[in-house]
Amino acid sequence: MSLNLYLPYRSAVCRRNQQLFDWPQSLFGFDLHELDDHWNRSMSQMNQIAGSSQVSNTGDKFSVKLDVSHFKPEEIEVKTIGNSIQIHGKHEERSDTHGWIAREFTRRYALPDGCKAEDVISSLKPNGVLTIEATKEQLPPISGVERVVPIAITEGDKQ
Repeated sequence: MSLNLYLPYRSAVCRRNQQLFDWPQSLFGFDLHELDDHWNRSMSQMNQIAGSSQVSNTGDKFSVKLDVSHFKPEEIEVKTIGNSIQIHGKHEERSDTHGWIAREFTRRYALPDGCKAEDVISSLKPNGVLTIEATKEQLPPISGVERVVPIAITEGDKQ
């Protein structure tokens, strides 16, 4: 086992065929498995909270839901550029419970086939969820003369 004084159990995690934790639990006063579980849960929660988005692309609609709860409505801009949607949010430095913070983000999503940039709409809920939607054009029904195309069987190379 390699000796890493800061995170001794992390190096052991990388080796699959050895015991996960070689260190005696009494040395730390708690089970290192609990620390690893806590770390994984914390990282998962942070990823869900920090600017998470949800994209949906169904047959009749394209939508994006984005958490912008750290921004005021006037600090958010939604625009279309060509065949894409761009969301930009920025607020200047302000105080929070930990000190001072300034935030800025830009996200861009390509509009799928069937969506027009001029049909994009957006709305902001009181809980800070920004929803952007674009309806898709319905494809025209297939019409015309039906014809069966024969399949020609050729001889020669079998490639």
